[in-house]
Amino acid sequence: MPLILGAQSAIGAADVVTNSCRFNDGDAVQLYRAVSVEGNRKVWTISFWIKIGNAVGCRLFAQGATPSQDPSTMFELGASGAMTIFDYRSSTYNFILEPSAKLKDPNAWYHLVMSFDSTPATPSSTSIKFFINGTQQTAFSTETYPAQDFETEINNTTYDFYAAAYDGGNYFDGYMAEFCLIDGTAYDASDFGEFNADSPTIWQPKDVSELTFGTNGFYLDFEDSSALGTDAAGSNNLTATNLVAVDQGTDTPVNNFATLNPLTVDTGGAKTYSEGNTTVAETANSWTSAHSSLAVAAGKWYFESKFNLTASTEGYFGCASVPEINARSATTFYLGQGASIGYYTTDGDMTKGGASTSYGNAVTTGQIISVALDITNELAYFAINGTWQNSADPVAGSGGVAFPSGMTDGEFICLSVSPNESYWECNFGGSSGFTVSSGNADGNGYGNFEYAPPTGYLALCTKNIGSDGG
Repeated sequence: MPLILGAQSAIGAADVVTNSCRFNDGDAVQLYRAVSVEGNRKVWTISFWIKIGNAVGCRLFAQGATPSQDPSTMFELGASGAMTIFDYRSSTYNFILEPSAKLKDPNAWYHLVMSFDSTPATPSSTSIKFFINGTQQTAFSTETYPAQDFETEINNTTYDFYAAAYDGGNYFDGYMAEFCLIDGTAYDASDFGEFNADSPTIWQPKDVSELTFGTNGFYLDFEDSSALGTDAAGSNNLTATNLVAVDQGTDTPVNNFATLNPLTVDTGGAKTYSEGNTTVAETANSWTSAHSSLAVAAGKWYFESKFNLTASTEGYFGCASVPEINARSATTFYLGQGASIGYYTTDGDMTKGGASTSYGNAVTTGQIISVALDITNELAYFAINGTWQNSADPVAGSGGVAFPSGMTDGEFICLSVSPNESYWECNFGGSSGFTVSSGNADGNGYGNFEYAPPTGYLALCTKNIGSDGG
């Protein structure tokens, strides 16, 4: 079960990135801009951070003719994680780079930079560069460079520029942060990021506001939830299609929040993930479970989830040990079995270690469930619409559910849900599957929740894991 414990998330880094934008491919989301003034088509840089949601074939940026895509210059991300950056016209690839590296981890942030300069006598990898997390890629399955002074479609007035889609199709699914188009300068990755001084394997963003963006350049920082296409460096705003305020998040490259982890599998009903892996649905009347991308071994943690019915009143929410999740990968697994705890929505019973006892109230569709997990004292607490069940008090340590045998044997524990002909909209604090109407952060100032986390309980994110030691 792949877990992220700070990888590609700059713990302790300066908060130069405060927001991201979530793209759900099922909502046909895109950003685009009509280019009215010709820019530099020979020299440009595009830099952005992404966290992948559903593994779907998509365009990360594109400019060119539609729907024929001839001519066009674009960055294609395949469902397998394969990348292709190319210019195509008259049925010919004028340049094409297909890195051997693939983007496969939906739980990590990646920084991608394409630096293009065709003005040298012989354009090559010294003038046309592609970087992943600060490292220039040198291994390619296909590597073809253009002729001198070749003009791409980038910064061309004939066609619109698209981010996270291509003219009403090929939609990206996941998160984006710090999207920059530079017109007229070929920057390196080091102009947009740097390795963390204390954790030198971690690549982190740095302030880009002083860069020269040029005629058509723009900088999307996604800090205006009412206008997520706003250019923070000037007036080259992009038009946002089907993006709303809830699509702004605080899950960023400097603070990676938990989401649901689509890499965990079991043989129960098929699960469908959406909304940046914050929502999971199961409609096959066959139990299955979904688990957080971050697991912890100590500390106190909080998350929320909204229960929604499709055909059944059944579902569980709670937590499970990582060894239990791995052991159940070949079987149908719902919370409450073995080293896991599950609150049963139908009647409010508590199930753990395979045994059920009366605990709280039944859950009805649309209600928000809170889980407060105290790993230090091996207790779990559950609330419905802000009311802690069993008259529990997570701060005082009363009324909680004791961990079953083996719950902490494997050290790491995930927050989890089990849908059965239902779906859960989860909120770990960085991006929510449901609209948060009130807004509450944890004691460290992280997360955005409908209900206030109990004192001492934290959002599941890398900055909290780094400070708490979870």
